[in-house]
Amino acid sequence: MNRRTFFGVLALFGALLLTGCGGGGGGTSAKDPLVMFVHASPDAGAVDISLNDRKELTSVNYPTNSTWRSIPFISEANGGYDVSVSPAGTTTDVARIATTFNRDTSTVAVVDGLVTPDPSDPQKSLDITTFTVNRIRPNGNKARLIIFHGFQRAAGLSTPAVLFRNPGENPLFTTGNVNPGTQTTLDIDSGTFTWNVRRADGEAIYVSATHTAAPGSVLLVLISGVENDPTNPAAIRFIDLQATD
Repeated sequence: MNRRTFFGVLALFGALLLTGCGGGGGGTSAKDPLVMFVHASPDAGAVDISLNDRKELTSVNYPTNSTWRSIPFISEANGGYDVSVSPAGTTTDVARIATTFNRDTSTVAVVDGLVTPDPSDPQKSLDITTFTVNRIRPNGNKARLIIFHGFQRAAGLSTPAVLFRNPGENPLFTTGNVNPGTQTTLDIDSGTFTWNVRRADGEAIYVSATHTAAPGSVLLVLISGVENDPTNPAAIRFIDLQATD
């Protein structure tokens, strides 16, 4: 065997060895998915949240969130996950979705909408919304806001898209239109700012809040509650997503 053939065989053997061990693509270093659960349904009461019909969290109250939880990766080909929500202490689903949580990702799963919407508002029904988030620390003096629109207008009134922005006609920072049950990302300068949730097609301001965002932070901004509901009023919550390097 000449020198070229010998090294060719050696390279082939090494490739086969890596393939057999899950190499060649970082398979052995891939991490199980991380999931954070957020209860944003104002009228759901305490709920249990299950993965593949196994209770993951019990008696979760509104408006609260879990810490990041590592769960075993299950591919789509192997069925992925069913995420379901039931009133605390029961097994009766009020919402269920099928999804796949990929390796090396951080996913927020939000329980949003209403258990008992007005019959004229079926679009407000309880749902589970999942989305991956970029938790890599922003550079320099920046902070990252991930804004989720879980707010509901009063019964009989359609919930519009909103803007999340600073006050005034010339805001320093503003999102584009954020539709109900969706999210968007806004990178800002760190510091203390006042924020309005404003109707995208009008002047109405549903709720305001002031918050200090630290340099390099990544925050989930949860807009929730119901218009003119004294029990569950419109609110803005800032949830630290724990930025990574």
